[in-house]
Amino acid sequence: MANLTNTWIGYITRSYEQIKADLLTRFQSQIPEMTDHTESNIFVRMLGIWAGITEMLGYYIDARAQESFLSTCRLYESAVKIAKLLDYRIKGYSAASADIRFYIADPAPSDILIPSGTEITTEDGIRFFTVANGTILTATTEITIPAKQRILVSGVNLGSSNGAINQRFVIDDFVVDNGISVLVGLSNYLFKETLAFSIGTDEVFTQSVNEEGKIYIEFGDDVNGKIPPNGTDIIVDYFYTNGSEGNVAENTITVLVGVVPLPVGVTLLCTNPNRASGGDDRETLSDLKRRIPLSFRTLNRAVTPQDHVDIALLTTGVAKAAVDWDCGRNIFIYIAPEGGGFPSNALLDDVEAWFEDKKIVGTNIVAKGAGEARVIIEATVRIKPNYSNVTENTTIKDRLVDFFSVDNQEIKGSLDLGNVYEVLETTPSVVVSEITKLHVKPFATPLYDTATPLDWDRTLNPGSTVTVRWVIKMVSTTVFQLFKNNGLVGTFSTGVAINLTEISFTVNGSYTVGEVWEFRSYKYFGSTQLEELSILTSFDTDITLNISGGI
Repeated sequence: MANLTNTWIGYITRSYEQIKADLLTRFQSQIPEMTDHTESNIFVRMLGIWAGITEMLGYYIDARAQESFLSTCRLYESAVKIAKLLDYRIKGYSAASADIRFYIADPAPSDILIPSGTEITTEDGIRFFTVANGTILTATTEITIPAKQRILVSGVNLGSSNGAINQRFVIDDFVVDNGISVLVGLSNYLFKETLAFSIGTDEVFTQSVNEEGKIYIEFGDDVNGKIPPNGTDIIVDYFYTNGSEGNVAENTITVLVGVVPLPVGVTLLCTNPNRASGGDDRETLSDLKRRIPLSFRTLNRAVTPQDHVDIALLTTGVAKAAVDWDCGRNIFIYIAPEGGGFPSNALLDDVEAWFEDKKIVGTNIVAKGAGEARVIIEATVRIKPNYSNVTENTTIKDRLVDFFSVDNQEIKGSLDLGNVYEVLETTPSVVVSEITKLHVKPFATPLYDTATPLDWDRTLNPGSTVTVRWVIKMVSTTVFQLFKNNGLVGTFSTGVAINLTEISFTVNGSYTVGEVWEFRSYKYFGSTQLEELSILTSFDTDITLNISGGI
């Protein structure tokens, strides 16, 4: 047999210069009769061409090998193939959700039923539908009902089965993940995360995303899942969503489209007190690189605290998660939704449902929302002469907002003065900066079974030098007790300004007796380690820049 070993080119000899120089060096000992190694020698010129071709072939070989590993691949289609190899189901779009407050001006003369499926929209037409019934009871004025940003599409014929194994049918774009109903002939096929645990007679399907980013459903092979009978039509119902565009701001879902029977003279209004959140587009390459290892590590079994975090992160619509659990039956999982904001009750319910077949028998998963600890920033910035003050004011704010987005922060993270300076100083237009104000604006976390967000105006005072834990407890609909580090500060009424050394605030509105919130006040300036299960965030309205220089 011929010896095919190449003794001329070493494995680590990769670049054009290395290949050509190595070959010329070898020529001196192995082809001594060739004494002219300059470019005037036609053979040396040909050698340069071969070295270039070899470098290019090496590049493609390296690139091909790179695409075989999840951590190094650069093409989406490569990650899709790796996901299929590891039986990871790629998630489609997730629908944003929001808690909608329906309210009337005066106490209701009779019960007002707001049915599930009632449509409400933003002014620019982004559509939400309630996902539960709700009733404004007689003599009350409001009710809060969860809603999702999704539209039902029914009776879509994807084609007919050809009797082959592992048939795939591509569906329209913007399909809500795990929201498809499939009718094969007269049989309703059931959705499964994987077909691996199904037998040949199980009428099941799974959903995923192909190399082109298209959402599809897939059937079995009569070993894992039943093949749809040859010639039968595949009819689907699914939900359409705007994905990440559904994460609209607070108080923007204000148009009631659905018909709600009302007593004479009563006008029903609606709004979303908190931002809609949890809406996301199909999993990206970076998503797959992050989530596939989580799935493979946990194998969908929640045992350790880290398992619970990893599995929560695999829930559609969840961006960040943390666990509060030492021992005991109840395991509290705090989540921050995709797009930021406080998660709706609908998303919290989805997280708990996701854990049903993954948790340890005897444990109880309780999903809670991670708070939003708003970062207040004030800085003096000098920029280069050839930059616009107005444009750079927006650019710098955008960089700070992005740094404090849910994608770049962790629950119970830290506010570091140096990191904020880094964002400012690495802006191309900035010459020098000085941060004059940096602190965390408190977030009131509901305790126990409290579901109502606290409506309050608050300002941290310069006198706040250490971390203090506060508790607000309603003793009547408009009166509350305030506790500082477990000591009673006093009893106060809503609507009345309270001025203390550390914080000044006013609680607005009325609440149910027994509702309780806690918050922490941190030091007024500098780095801070959060002691609560909140996530740092900042909006452009939280940032004040005093810009000099520029034009």
